[in-house]
Amino acid sequence: MRLGYLYSRYPVISQTFCDAEMLALERLGFDLVIGSVYPPLTSLRHEYLARLRAPVHYAPPQEILKIRARTAKRAGQWPGALV
Repeated sequence: MRLGYLYSRYPVISQTFCDAEMLALERLGFDLVIGSVYPPLTSLRHEYLARLRAPVHYAPPQEILKIRARTAKRAGQWPGALV
C-alpha cells in the first residue's frame, strides 16, 4: 500500500514521532512518499533518518509557481495545469 506524508518543512529535528512512524510503516511494507512545501533550514539530521527509504519531494520555489500560474491562466488551463 502506498501512503503519503505532507509537511510544511521536512526534515525537522523535532519531528521524531513522525519519523518513527514512517520508519515503522516502511518496516511493515508500506511504500511511502514524503512531500514538503519548504526544504529544511539546517543540515542537522537524526542518524536513524538514513534508514528511511521514502523519497522526499519539495515544492518549487514561489517564483516558479507564480510563473506557472500566469502561464496556465493565459492558456485558460487554470488551475488544472498546476495539479
